[in-house]
This record gives sequence, C-alpha cells and structure tokens, in this order.
Amino acid sequence: MYAYAREDLDDWQTKFGRTLNNGNFGENLTTSGIDVTGARIGERWHVGSDGLVLEVTSPRTPCRTFAAFLEIPDLIKTFTKAAIPGAYLRVISPGTVRAGDQVVVSDRPDHDVTVAVVFRAILSEPELLPQLIEVDALPAASCAEQVTVVWPRAKDVPDAGAQVTVMIPVVFINHERSPGLRRGGILNIVRHGIEMICSVDNIPERVVVDLDGLDIGDSVHSGAVQMPEGARPVIHERDFTVASIAASSAVREEAAAAAVAAATAPPEAEEGEQPAPAAATPTTPGAPTPSS
Repeated sequence: MYAYAREDLDDWQTKFGRTLNNGNFGENLTTSGIDVTGARIGERWHVGSDGLVLEVTSPRTPCRTFAAFLEIPDLIKTFTKAAIPGAYLRVISPGTVRAGDQVVVSDRPDHDVTVAVVFRAILSEPELLPQLIEVDALPAASCAEQVTVVWPRAKDVPDAGAQVTVMIPVVFINHERSPGLRRGGILNIVRHGIEMICSVDNIPERVVVDLDGLDIGDSVHSGAVQMPEGARPVIHERDFTVASIAASSAVREEAAAAAVAAATAPPEAEEGEQPAPAAATPTTPGAPTPSS
C-alpha cells in the first residue's frame, strides 16, 4: 500500500502550477497531519476503527510510468532531488478504510532510519547505506521500476576480500550539454542501478553516465560506460541499454508539422529555370474575361 501526504501534494501543486487531487500520485492513502516521508521504517499505523494496521517498509522510487502519467518534464529528476517520496506499507492486520478515518502512529522503532533516509541512501547518498544494516523491517529487495536493491544485513556481511554482487546506483551528468535534452527531449532511464560484482572492501558508490553530446534517438549502452575500477557488471554477455534520449510529444508534433509543410510546399525553380506558370482559372462559356 502506498501513502502520500496531502501537505506534500500541496507543495507540488505550487511548484507545478496545476491542481493535484488526492490519488494523483498513485497513492492508496492520502494522509493529512502525518509526516509520511519522516516516518521511521517499521513504525505502525492504526487506521480507522475496523482493525486495519499497517507497517512502514520503504520509500517509493520514481519510475517512467509515474512520470508519463503526470506528463511533467524531468519529473524523475525533480522527484529524486526533492526526496519527498511517500511510503510503502505492508498490511499487518486487515481492515476496512474509509475517507476521513483517523491514523494513529504507534510502535515507533528505536532507530532514526526514516523513509527519507532510505530514499537518499539508495538513489543519491550511498554513504548512508550502513545505517540500514540493523533495520529489520526493510524488505529484502525492492522491485520498484524492476530494479533490485539489495539491502544490507549484519548477518549477511561477508569476509574481508570476498567477491559480492551489489546493485550500484547510476548517476547521470551533463544534462545541459545534451543537444537532445536542450531541444526538449526526455531522458528515458532504463536502469537506475547496475548489478555488479566487486570486492566487499571496494564497493563503488555510483556508476557515472555522461550525457554530453547525446541527441534525440541516441542511446547509452553498457559498453560505452566507464565502469568503476575493480567492478564488473553481472550482465557481461550483451551490451545492454542504460538510457536513451526520446522525443517528447511536443518535439514529435513539431517534427510532424515540419514534414507536412515540406511535403506540401511548391518545388523551387532551379537556377536559370523559369517558374511554372500559374494554372488558368476556368471560366463559364460566354462569361466576360477580365481585362488587362
């Protein structure tokens, strides 16, 4: 179950200059008076009077479907930077929920790992990952956007020097130097993370993808990405796509209009060639002809 705060929706309304109704972010619960992104992983919510109990498990990570649904340019980048993701919750005890039901927060764990901390740890600040080790309520994996995120566990820590498989976040740079993005194209991120094999003593913080020079229709494949030293992708038998620059609807409409204009324009006369005479206007027999 996904929850998002009405107060945060109001902030986005102001930023986007458009109305956002309850549920517009795809949330099952739109809350009021609850700090959803500040909720601790593992805390429990008692909702309504029918026995429904929920437990906070993880943040939502932005995806292409989310961005396409709202039709807001660069939403994934903006949503990630804002770090106000809302929370996923699992059902501890089922029950009926109705509009206006009260939400009572209880059983807050004795740690400081909030939804916001987890969100930043997996998308922008990998140095926060060690804080997640003792948080038992975190799921073993997050399947949002079809990207597996391996959560650390104290009992899973391997010996020094061992080879481990980890998901390394992908960071994109030089957006402003991409001709395609400057012309209104959309960065289509296929992989927010790349699963890699590396030494437990040398786990990379990120994989950097440079967008410099990329135009609409261009793609970035794994073979063109500088992988961190000492690490190699689990997928090595094929050159997989990491991201591409796609045309937005506005760019596509502009290109289509230009193509129609080019197809209907009269051909230009070559040098030394007289332009084709204009077609004569048919007249009715017996009608007077215009005098010159």
